[in-house]
Amino acid sequence: MIRTLHSSVTVPPPPPPLPAPLSCGVAALGVLAAPALLLRLDRSLLALRLERLPPALVASRKAALLRRERQASALAAWAHPLSSVALLLAAGWLATPRLSCVADDAQLAAQLEAASHLALHRGRHHCAWKGDAYDAEGKEACLHKALTNAILRSAVEAALADAGVGPREATALILDAATGRTSGVLAAAGLRRERIFCPNSATPSAHALRQQGVRAFVADIGAFLAARPRLRPGFHLIHLDYCGGTASRARDVEAVFARHVLAPGGVLGLGYSHRDAGAALASREGRDADAHAAVLVEAAAAAHGYVARSVAAHRYDGMGFQAFRVDIA
Repeated sequence: MIRTLHSSVTVPPPPPPLPAPLSCGVAALGVLAAPALLLRLDRSLLALRLERLPPALVASRKAALLRRERQASALAAWAHPLSSVALLLAAGWLATPRLSCVADDAQLAAQLEAASHLALHRGRHHCAWKGDAYDAEGKEACLHKALTNAILRSAVEAALADAGVGPREATALILDAATGRTSGVLAAAGLRRERIFCPNSATPSAHALRQQGVRAFVADIGAFLAARPRLRPGFHLIHLDYCGGTASRARDVEAVFARHVLAPGGVLGLGYSHRDAGAALASREGRDADAHAAVLVEAAAAAHGYVARSVAAHRYDGMGFQAFRVDIA
């Protein structure tokens, strides 16, 4: 049985105030609606009191009601052009595709990197330098990595085409080595490097990726997923290229959907090993590691109102990879 894990996260900030065009549109609708509501109330009250009032008072009340109707008509005629402009501005703002919050994500990345540096350096006499234990040269020559990047590129191109989003406007959150092989494949597909975010806990790798133009920062991807506000527009691609199994990173998969980090219609790439505890668990449950990964992603998506379907997969030399298309349920 796959159990969804819930990470303890901070309460998200309150939603931002309405933008100026939208506020104007709401105010204009209120200006137009208020006179009509008042007139309807006056008519109702007048209908209830007609039988109880003297004829002279009824006539004066009718005259007052007619004056208010003329005033409301004049106010509506004056406010109609203003409300139309405000409503057009509001509609334009709502229709504009808010594809990314690159500056906000870059600020969050800088904050997480500063926190990581503080954790590595305590005082003046302690420096826990964290190098890259990953064999970048071996992975670059690995057929598994080449197949993974080819599948990832094809899935992203198809998803962006279906969503009507240009590659230069797309954003990505990926795991990559110092060689930048995955980010290079995405750049060849049209994505801008400055819109590709790449957390890496190894300082040398993050520096090497930054030299290539990628928005790399020293942090764990789990910390980024847990700290990113839910109301922020999601990435079009999230690539969790893990070396271990999915069982140890189920919390990250859960956070992708719980915090709405992936945009609807986007692609989630998941890499994993067939040689860890997750694979052993899947074997005991009568499934292989590929089925275990698929069930994990599909269950996490369904728990938060999404539908995830595997569109491509491959395995090579003990490693597996799957690409998922994610939509709103």
